[in-house]
Amino acid sequence: VTAVPLLCPDGPAHGWRRVNADGVDMNRCFRGEGPLEGAQPVEAFLLQTELEALHHGPTPVDTLWCMHTWPGITEPIMDGLGPEFGRQLGDFSALASAFAAHTSSERIKPPRNRVEPGMPVTWNGGPRRRYGITTVLVEGGGEPDKLDEHLAAGAELM
Repeated sequence: VTAVPLLCPDGPAHGWRRVNADGVDMNRCFRGEGPLEGAQPVEAFLLQTELEALHHGPTPVDTLWCMHTWPGITEPIMDGLGPEFGRQLGDFSALASAFAAHTSSERIKPPRNRVEPGMPVTWNGGPRRRYGITTVLVEGGGEPDKLDEHLAAGAELM
């Protein structure tokens, strides 16, 4: 398991939400053509370069979780399903049922599978298109809230 705790530490620390210290929306800097130094913020370039190496290595990534905002109602959105569905994991309805059975609050909705043509290539949908892997966008209400609620929602999702 590889985890990147926070791609944009400056955003939450300063109340900037998804932008880094240079004002770049970090969700909009995945490159569908592959990483390119100078065309992406350095954080995104380094992460996408590592993701590219993992994808072509002996243990490729099969699922990517984009954990956005957690306060408010949180909704996991699958931006297309990778090859593990129908093999190791069963079908999507089995995942949705298991997810609903293991979440204890009304703060987290069941996951849904969303495939919308013409969506921008972002961190939540781009890796699905580029690598054919499952990508999960965990989207929340985005309103500021209490730290204990952030931590509780994060623990439940994990």
